[in-house]
Amino acid sequence: MLISKPTQGTLPIYTAKESFDRFSIVVLMIMTVYKFAFLPTALAQSVRCGAIALLIINCFRSISRVPGIGWVFQFAVVITVCTVFAGGGPQNALYAAILGLNVAALFLGFAQLKEKYGLFGALSSLFWPLLLVCLANDFVVFAAHMNNSESSYLIGNKFSTGDIHSLLIVVYGTLLAERHGYVVYNWGIFWIFVVETVLVLIKASAMTALLGFLLAVAVVVVIPSKVKSYCSKGAAYIGVLAIANIVFFSSGMMLQNPYVQSFIQDVLGRSLTMTGRTPIYDSLGFIIGASPYVGYGYGNTIVERVVGWGNAQNGVAEIVVMYGLVGLVSFGLMVYHVLDNKEKRNEKALSLIGVLYGMILTSLVEVSFGIAFFFALAVASVSLHDVCRWDETGCSGDVSCHVGLGAVGRI
Repeated sequence: MLISKPTQGTLPIYTAKESFDRFSIVVLMIMTVYKFAFLPTALAQSVRCGAIALLIINCFRSISRVPGIGWVFQFAVVITVCTVFAGGGPQNALYAAILGLNVAALFLGFAQLKEKYGLFGALSSLFWPLLLVCLANDFVVFAAHMNNSESSYLIGNKFSTGDIHSLLIVVYGTLLAERHGYVVYNWGIFWIFVVETVLVLIKASAMTALLGFLLAVAVVVVIPSKVKSYCSKGAAYIGVLAIANIVFFSSGMMLQNPYVQSFIQDVLGRSLTMTGRTPIYDSLGFIIGASPYVGYGYGNTIVERVVGWGNAQNGVAEIVVMYGLVGLVSFGLMVYHVLDNKEKRNEKALSLIGVLYGMILTSLVEVSFGIAFFFALAVASVSLHDVCRWDETGCSGDVSCHVGLGAVGRI
C-alpha cells in the first residue's frame, strides 16, 4: 500500500468536555451539508442557517489557520453579486450568500478541530458521526424498492450517497496513514467499507458515483506519495479540471467510437444520448452565450426552460450557467489558493485529494461542485496545511500531540 508509514503510539482518549466540543462542531458541519429527508424544507433551511451562524461565531478565532480564507470569502461575495446582477431576485441572492457563508463555515469549523486536536483528532471526530449518517442512508438505499435518478434517500439522491462514501474512504485511509493495527483502525474495515460502498452504489444505480469512488480508493492505496504531493497543489488540480473538460466537450466524435459506445451502454448503463445529456450539452453554447459574464444567478431554471428538463449536467458548465465567467474565475482562484498554500504540506493527509479528483471525474456528467464538494475541499485543504498548533509551552506541531488530553490508550 503506497501510503505514509503510520506513527506508532497509543490512541488519544478525550475528556467529556473535549468529546462534546469535537462532536458539536462535527454535528454542526453535517447539518450545514446534508438535508435530512425527515425534516420539512422550511425547518431544514432554518436548521442549516442556525448551524452556519453557530460555526462562524464559535470558530471564527481559527480564521488565521485557514489557508486562503480570503479567497473563500471573495467567492461568497462574487456568487452573491453575480446573482444580483443576473436578475435572480433578492431571495436567490440571499440563498447565494448563505451558500458562500456555508462554505466559509466549513473551513472555519474544521480548522478549529485541527487546531485544537491535531490532524488525527480532527479526522477521527469527523469520521465516526459521518459514518453513522452514511450507514443510515445506505439502509434506506437497500430498503428502497426502486432506485433511479429521481430516488431520494435519507440525505439526498444517489449522488449525495456517492459523495459521502468517497469522503469517508479517503478520511479513513488518512487515519490509517497515521495509525493502524487497532480494532477500529485497520485495513480490514477499510476493505469491508469499499465492498459495502460498491454494493450500495450499484443498488442505487449510481455508476458514475461508483467510478469516482473507485478513483478515490486508488488514490489512497495505489498512487505514490510523490504523485499525490504534486496533484495536491492548486495549480495541478485546476489544470486537470480544465484539461478534463476541454477533452470532454471537444470530443463529441468519441461517441461514434464503438468502444466508447460499449462503455457508455454496458458499463455505465446509459443511452448513447448519455441519458438525455447530449441535448443539454448542445444547448449550453446558446445558454451561456446569452449571459456569459454573470450567468443567470443562483437557483435559475434556464436549462429547464430551454431544453425542457434538467440542469447543465456538468460541474464547470453549471458554475458558468449560474455565475458566468466571473463566477468560474472566482471558483478557480478559491480552489487554487486554498490548495496551493506555501506552508509545509502534511504528507499523511495527501490521500484526501482522492475525493477531489473523484469529483472531477463525476463532474464531467453531473453537477458535482455543490456543498458536498466544498465540504471535502475544506477537509482536504485544512488537513494539508501543516501548521503548528500552540499551547502554553509553545508550538506543538506534531499531529499526534494534543494539549489537554486526559489520557492516551488503545482502542
